[in-house]
Amino acid sequence: MKASWIIYLLLFACLVYVGMQKDRPPSLERVMANALSAQMEDAANRIPVRMLDSANQRGSVHVLSNGKNVFEQDIVAFIRSQQSQTDTTYLWRFEPDGYSTATAQGLDNQHHFVNSYLVGYSPFQTDKLWVPLYTVATRKQYQLDSEQYQKGDLWQNSAQAYLYTRGDCEDHALLLADWLIASGIDARVVMGNYRNEGHAWVVAFKDGEAFLLEATDKRRYAAWRHYPKASLAKHYAPEIMFNRHSLWLNQGSKQTRDYQGSHWQKRSVFKPASS
Repeated sequence: MKASWIIYLLLFACLVYVGMQKDRPPSLERVMANALSAQMEDAANRIPVRMLDSANQRGSVHVLSNGKNVFEQDIVAFIRSQQSQTDTTYLWRFEPDGYSTATAQGLDNQHHFVNSYLVGYSPFQTDKLWVPLYTVATRKQYQLDSEQYQKGDLWQNSAQAYLYTRGDCEDHALLLADWLIASGIDARVVMGNYRNEGHAWVVAFKDGEAFLLEATDKRRYAAWRHYPKASLAKHYAPEIMFNRHSLWLNQGSKQTRDYQGSHWQKRSVFKPASS
């Protein structure tokens, strides 16, 4: 009998607690999350149409060491002439001491220079530097291209990566890097290997420090201080990195954690066809 009364008391206490929770005003964190969620959806409805058109990514690169200008149409023609696999990312060597640039196939099934996938897109302005990573973690789900497109490798540009809620590592990284750049941060997409598998991530430079941002990480941090310093990030082997305009090649150790040293050599500069 005594045990029954204890159970009833516990049930009554639970009901009272639930009732109190319903009557409590939402926490500041919940209010902010709801406001941010509404802002995310509003941004998705206002993406400029021109940024979603992969045809606007056409351009050329200027190879710095020898002055050679390489045009996208020549890259596309060469791939076709060689009957090469198109749904893969290609690193191009136009000088003897390493790669000069890279191209990848977009949603229009055409190859474009990797810089062009940073189309200058920012979903909305924010002075809180944790918001871009939080938004990417919240809005975008990880899915391999082989599952989503039945292709080996197909890139979304930064605007497309925001509109479409599924994508793989480079889609996450392009969206995050472009948004940070628009916020005044020197951010770059890095391509290489993580634990011996091909991967893309973001490195951002702020106050003299390099931070490694794992755009596919779905933990929802709420402050810039949670971003790890690149010097502490293990298992990453960077090969190239790029922003909207330039591409750098790692000429040093493949296991380097230094993203600012002289072993990073600028190899080419991208010029959009429309400029």
